[in-house]
Amino acid sequence: AAAAVLRKPAPRLTGEAPGAPAAPMGVVPPPAPPAPGGRSLRPWAPQRIMANVEVREDPVKGRCLYALRDFPPRSVIFVESPLMSATPDEDPDLWAALTDIDDQHPLHLSPIWHQAALLCILHLTDAELSICLDKFLPDPDAEITSDVFRVLEALEEREYDFNCPVSPLSYQRLLGCWRYNSFGHHSWTPGMVMFDTASMMSHSCKPTACWHYGMGDQFVARARTLIRKGDEVTISYVSDLDLVRSTEERQDRLEGWRFRCSCERCSEELDTARGFRCQDCLIGTCYWSVECSRRTGPCTCCGVEIVSPKLDKLVTEELVACRSLDGVREEDVDGINALYGQVMSWASEGQHWALFVLDSFLWDSAQQRKQYHRAAWHQRQRIAYLERVMPEANCLLATCYEELAACIVAQNAAAPAPAAPAASDAAGAAGVESDEEAEEEGD
Repeated sequence: AAAAVLRKPAPRLTGEAPGAPAAPMGVVPPPAPPAPGGRSLRPWAPQRIMANVEVREDPVKGRCLYALRDFPPRSVIFVESPLMSATPDEDPDLWAALTDIDDQHPLHLSPIWHQAALLCILHLTDAELSICLDKFLPDPDAEITSDVFRVLEALEEREYDFNCPVSPLSYQRLLGCWRYNSFGHHSWTPGMVMFDTASMMSHSCKPTACWHYGMGDQFVARARTLIRKGDEVTISYVSDLDLVRSTEERQDRLEGWRFRCSCERCSEELDTARGFRCQDCLIGTCYWSVECSRRTGPCTCCGVEIVSPKLDKLVTEELVACRSLDGVREEDVDGINALYGQVMSWASEGQHWALFVLDSFLWDSAQQRKQYHRAAWHQRQRIAYLERVMPEANCLLATCYEELAACIVAQNAAAPAPAAPAASDAAGAAGVESDEEAEEEGD
């Protein structure tokens, strides 16, 4: 599953068959940072890209991308033009036909995937099409689905002109190539973009690189941490908001790519995003043991572990609370505060991802109500959690710091003006000592 490079498994797409794994969908990355000196980053030639990175075969993950030199944090690893951008406006007639077919009877995959696959057949050269067809597929020998035949028959009835014969097998394979190897478009929803080199980057919950769009649809890869020559260049397929969650939650969000992550974070013995309040000293934190579901790690204060049946009760309470998060409404501040109290009864403060999510809701609410002191407290809770769980550079942590600074500025601006000094204070300010001050100085 190394070459699957979509950013985030979205909720099940319109028209997907019940029981099928949710197709991953791209997530729009953060805005591009300014280039040094105000210069725009332009796409690199393939030779320049291959001078910085190379594709190698990993015995477990398959083809992966590796650095050919050192990259300090924030430095540009490569800038790549897309093989193909697939948006509704690329071929409005084709898009209208596909959406009409989907309306009549929902397709297993939504129309954007079919638009992308057919645009490849229509517009790519043979060499470019070979690159697309060579991308990772979890099941390269999958049978041609009925949707492929149905779409081709419907387009033929509409007398859509492909200018060439369309192979159902190539069409089917291209659907899979786009599903597992494309990125979300930066301005079109739905919309997808396919890259060659970028599609070789594996996922990691502790990625060494991050990416953003440059000019147009260009992919800009930057070092997130220090990358040494020979290190693998990895990105996250899920958003930073998903990366702060527990190992189990992250694995659930990666299910759409049909692999189980075994990165450094997912291989740790203890899950630091699931911190339970110690049931012995009630002070320290016991982190969930990934390897053994019958006991936690030792308490950070007294060293005692939580074991079953106490642990079973806590996990049940955790499950109920986490399910409640799905139904949280931002405007229901009382309900959010009540849920916060419930979670605090079994989770350690600032040590569980559910508290981070609730702190996010309460931060937004307090900001809108101009309750700056309360807002700043919840934001500091979020920052402390992020610095512990995701200490490497990330957009979410940077945004939290910026928002906290703006909150403090607003709080100071809203503070009442200081009262006029009393007579004794005014005398002191003028250099006149009071009797008490003179006596203290003499002592």
